[in-house]
Amino acid sequence: MKNLGRIISSLIIAILVISVIVQSSLLKKEKAYSAAMAAEYESDIDSLSASVTAARKELSDANISLTEYKAEIELLKTDLETYEETVSALNTELASKTAALAAKENASLSIKDAKIPLSKEAANSAPGETAKKEEQKAKEPIITAGEYATLMLTKINEYRAANGVAPLSFNNVCLDVADKRAAECGTLFSHSRPNGEKYYSLYDEGGYDIISVGENCSRSCGYENDDANTVIDGIMEGYKNSPGHNENMLNPKWKYVGFGFFRAEDGTIYGTQEFSSTNIK
Repeated sequence: MKNLGRIISSLIIAILVISVIVQSSLLKKEKAYSAAMAAEYESDIDSLSASVTAARKELSDANISLTEYKAEIELLKTDLETYEETVSALNTELASKTAALAAKENASLSIKDAKIPLSKEAANSAPGETAKKEEQKAKEPIITAGEYATLMLTKINEYRAANGVAPLSFNNVCLDVADKRAAECGTLFSHSRPNGEKYYSLYDEGGYDIISVGENCSRSCGYENDDANTVIDGIMEGYKNSPGHNENMLNPKWKYVGFGFFRAEDGTIYGTQEFSSTNIK
């Protein structure tokens, strides 16, 4: 019995020892597992922290970019406002120049030549006074349309020579058309004729073949008692200051020309320049 008790005691002690060993082993494994898990968690936390840091940096960069974009937008708005102000100023200037050009064009179209048959004094005098004044004027030197045309040709050719352009020559057909057009301008100051047709229809009416023709015309006041040079200089200056008329006078394709002048009853002088690229016959 004593031996059995010893055996049982030994077994109990062995079981306890084994239990302690097993528990110790399990504890070590648990600690190792916990350490591994802790290391993994720490790694995950580090990774997450890095991601958060990167995200914060991206957000910061995005905010900086947004700020820069906003600044650029403000600059663009400023540029746009400046551009709109510039456009507005240019439109105002254009409107002003257009109005000035329209006024100038109203005073000087681009048509041709005519004659000067009636003075302002004759138009405003009684019949008896007119007869006396016309009789007196008949004894005085009178500048004819032909003299005006000759002087105009001299001045326009001098102007062309100064700009390196060949001179113009008179053409009888152009002279005739210029005379008629100047008289028509006294009725309707336009490149269209009083009958509604274009100025160059006069060539068709005469049965002339034309290739290319052009026209300048002007009207002036206060020239009735001026000499020929003053009249022609005034007309030429008006043409030079008008791009379209100036281009006609300096166009190298024009070889022939005719000038006409016409004084209306109110004293207004109408002048025309008829250009042709060929010698019309």
